[in-house]
Amino acid sequence: MKYYIVGIKGVFLSSLALILNDLGFTVAGYDDNIEYRFTEDILKKKNITIYTDENNYMTPGTVVVRSEHVSLEHSEIKKALDMGLRVYEYNEIVARLTKLFDTITVAGCYGKSYVASLLAHTLSSEAPCNYLVGAGEGFASKMSRKFVVETSEFKKHFCDYTMEYAIITNIDINHVDYFHNINDVMEAYEEYAKKATKMVFANGDDEYVRKLNINSSIFYYGINENNEIRATDITYYDRGTSFDVFIEDNYYGHFDLPIYGKDMVRDTLAVIALCYYERMEAKDVQKLIKYYDGCYRVFDDRKIGKTIVVDDYVHHPKQLEKIIASVRQKYPKLKIYIVFEPHSYDWFSVFEDELIRIFKNVDHVYVREINSLYENKDEYNDISSKDLVKKLKNAEMIEDDATVLLKHKGECIIFASKIEMTELKHDLFKKIIK
Repeated sequence: MKYYIVGIKGVFLSSLALILNDLGFTVAGYDDNIEYRFTEDILKKKNITIYTDENNYMTPGTVVVRSEHVSLEHSEIKKALDMGLRVYEYNEIVARLTKLFDTITVAGCYGKSYVASLLAHTLSSEAPCNYLVGAGEGFASKMSRKFVVETSEFKKHFCDYTMEYAIITNIDINHVDYFHNINDVMEAYEEYAKKATKMVFANGDDEYVRKLNINSSIFYYGINENNEIRATDITYYDRGTSFDVFIEDNYYGHFDLPIYGKDMVRDTLAVIALCYYERMEAKDVQKLIKYYDGCYRVFDDRKIGKTIVVDDYVHHPKQLEKIIASVRQKYPKLKIYIVFEPHSYDWFSVFEDELIRIFKNVDHVYVREINSLYENKDEYNDISSKDLVKKLKNAEMIEDDATVLLKHKGECIIFASKIEMTELKHDLFKKIIK
């Protein structure tokens, strides 16, 4: 069987392509975005072709998959329909895959990629574990029993999946182009949680999670005392975070986490809880977590010359607060400068006030114009990142020239965006090294 994925350079679509390729299918894809994305390198390593112009890949019987942001009017989709080919949305194919394995899904407004990545890493210690992580990470084997899936609540896609376990990291307003209010979001999560046939592991410190009406078996994790599994004696240091874990008031073990911040401890508890439920030995879980080497663009920090550069997928205000707290823990003596790129006009109009509140507390912010891949820019002429800059005393606009960032050598620069700012970031690296 042959698959053709339209929008293949996206982080979720590329992950799906890797999985289908591993399962023995012939896979190629198309993408309008000619700008470099890191997923290109991952796909090329698997010899998965990325087309950017007219091609003759589609033949009778080809399964066509489109990103949720690719319109039915797209030229490649129209060509497929004219050929009589069925066009599937991304979530429809993933839903089929979840039926083939013992599936664990991870949902939430943020923190999903880290939890899914860490969980796949931990479960793979006993036997290969299939996984789909929205960071361009995907693996599958027909011989594997377990399948970890990072989900999306957009259009309630996560409600289409078949799962034994469901994880909820948090709930907040997101995908404002689909959900009208927080009640809409919570209803979607209630529907999602009821799909779990064995257990729901949920962040018990989250006010909206606690309000969910779920009939399924639910196991709360968190730092507060009213959780079934909780972290205590949390210690922060420059190499990570350590903490003790109690499960239903019984001591489970001491954990060293090479990740920074209280929120990351809470996310890690989701993984520990599931491993406990799967009867993994505490000593094995401790070791696996201690040597976890991270997820792409989740607190991805490196030293360029004397400058610390942090690259993160962060885009939600609460994520921004998390990454700032993590940087302050690991680099307490450094000033913090943020390069921020909003990913949606609708999203920006909802969260602008929250962004102002957060950015007031860092040393300086460099803001890029809104980079929306799926909205019609002509319909949003009255919305611009420049409005944010006007309301902040410590902010200015920036494009792809990193010269202005050079005055912050020896400090910490955070690149915060849903989409990689590849040109700007590489320009900074080149100029620092030079």
